[in-house]
Amino acid sequence: MDIKIRVGVTVFCLLLVGCFSNDDGGFGRTVSLNIQDAISMENLKQYNVGDTIFFDLRFSRYLAEEGFDEPVDIFETTKAEHFSFSFDFQKFSELENRFSPINIDEEFVVAEKRDLDTFYYYGGYGTSVGLNEAQDSYETTVGIILVEDGLFRFDFDNIYIQSPYDFEQVQISIYHSFSVDGRLDTEFEVLE
Repeated sequence: MDIKIRVGVTVFCLLLVGCFSNDDGGFGRTVSLNIQDAISMENLKQYNVGDTIFFDLRFSRYLAEEGFDEPVDIFETTKAEHFSFSFDFQKFSELENRFSPINIDEEFVVAEKRDLDTFYYYGGYGTSVGLNEAQDSYETTVGIILVEDGLFRFDFDNIYIQSPYDFEQVQISIYHSFSVDGRLDTEFEVLE
């Protein structure tokens, strides 16, 4: 093979590899945002087996991004009508003298119909928060049917809300935290 052809093929291959270097966007485009006090719940502190305890998650479609004056329209950015999140549900163990995560069977979780992506994992449960009818915020109400007695609590620390992965769209990761005034008392007792 002629040296000019070899050099030409080599240069062409290098240019072709450069086109797939992913420097023009695509994979890995993630925007991290923060929200506070988006979770609320009415905690009666004492429930009976068979009762359902609910919590709400609500946040605006327009979120502040550090370093920018204008808020990010997370729906326009991601085209996502649902964001997924997970939460921990814990029971107090007298043997261990501490709260420990417990599994929640899917049949004991009540979520709004628009929350399509429900899943469970060891020590927690995940669902999604959906764009409301006015299309100005994402909201959901999730309930847990209480089927056994004991001392329980939700653990809403370190909640991340994620847009679905889509190679064509920016992914948004939202970290939820509580302000000092917004911290929730999520501990409650369930009686037989």
